[in-house]
Amino acid sequence: MDTDTNIDRTILDALDGAFPTPSAAELGALHGLLAERADASELLDVAYRTVDSPFGQLLVAVTPAGLVRLAFELEDHDAVLAALSHTVSPRMLRSGRRTDDVARQLGEYFAGERRSFDVPVDLQLVDGFRRTVIEQLPHIAYGTTESYADVAGAAGSPKAVRAVGVRARTTRCRSSFRVTG
Repeated sequence: MDTDTNIDRTILDALDGAFPTPSAAELGALHGLLAERADASELLDVAYRTVDSPFGQLLVAVTPAGLVRLAFELEDHDAVLAALSHTVSPRMLRSGRRTDDVARQLGEYFAGERRSFDVPVDLQLVDGFRRTVIEQLPHIAYGTTESYADVAGAAGSPKAVRAVGVRARTTRCRSSFRVTG
């Protein structure tokens, strides 16, 4: 039995020497290379990252069409990513390159250097009247407000004031985005 144990230990030591555990920096570089190659091969459907904000960590998720999801920490980023994998695509990776522009513009906004965003927005998760309301929000100038009645009228449903109020509160839009999609 001792001979078998010694042989097993010898084999494990040899394997450990042949395949050392990579450092955190090496793993990060490998992950970056994976994300870059997946994106170049059009195999990456959702790129995501977290960014610091005055409200805590924000999750930024981007598709080739644009920003598809922005989530606050209290929404549970893991749950948001799981939902995105079911509704958009399971082909997701943490990737800085595709999310860099959104992260930079958010940083500028929180620093008071930006009043509007110039990033495409992917509205594939939004449909119906909610989408119509969201498409009206960029027309509200920075630092101004419009009543729910005004937004409902602009969205083509002047009597849908309460519905606009619900949409506006759940959208949490505070500045203008260029909406596409």
